[in-house]
Amino acid sequence: ASLALYDGRPTDLEPSQDLVAAPNRRIEIRVLDHDVSAMKHLKANTINSFISVRGTVVRVSTIKPLLVSMAFVCLKCQGETIMNFSDGKYETPPCCSVCKGKNLLPDRQSAVTVDWQRIRLQEIVTDENREEGRMPRTVECELKDDLVESCIPGDVVVCSGIVKVLNTDESTTQRAKNKCLFLLYIDANSISNPKKVSGTECSFQQDLSRKDLQMVKEVAYSENTLQLLVHSLCPAIYGHEVVKLALLLALFGGTNRGGDSSNRVSVRADSHILLVGE
Repeated sequence: ASLALYDGRPTDLEPSQDLVAAPNRRIEIRVLDHDVSAMKHLKANTINSFISVRGTVVRVSTIKPLLVSMAFVCLKCQGETIMNFSDGKYETPPCCSVCKGKNLLPDRQSAVTVDWQRIRLQEIVTDENREEGRMPRTVECELKDDLVESCIPGDVVVCSGIVKVLNTDESTTQRAKNKCLFLLYIDANSISNPKKVSGTECSFQQDLSRKDLQMVKEVAYSENTLQLLVHSLCPAIYGHEVVKLALLLALFGGTNRGGDSSNRVSVRADSHILLVGE
């Protein structure tokens, strides 16, 4: 549906027939092109703030169902009490909403779940932001609904979402709940992946200026293109041309084979490299 601002409020100008026919359809709003912040800025003052970080996906969990809401039935009056669970925290209602009874049983048939997945992003270290003696920072991100399976390990993505806290002790004991040490994670609102692994994901395209395009053409028509690319990879490291060449070829990747046919096994386009040194 087309939206316009009227007195600072969105107004529906042309209501879609699909939305009228299905009023219960969910519409997810994804925020893209948000200013990217460095992972070192993820601190206590960013909790409950919307932030975007760029990093390399180093770990992807399996997809699990996340409980969103469920009804509890009172054993005394058979009344139902609906409980909504925020951030995956399971809580039972204190009493029945009808008769204030204390004995309630969960009605698992009424459970509403969504797809849930956790990924880990590692910051991209360049010559400008390199810190001697420090390992690259990482941050956990939680994906829901259509954002699951939007990336695989090795992808460089931009994750936008709200910074939240999680108790470091995953046990449900009272002692664990009383701990005051928490971990920061991002409740993802959008994932921008230029590889477009999934057709439902949000993606972004890099804008190139005329000067950049002209530079690409000059490099493409130069005589020593391969040598130039090898020496341009990690220029701070001297030598190791063979290793740089192998890494360069892996960065370019390949072409998926067998993915269009349902009877053939899809061959991964991106190759792995094992470096063995002294």
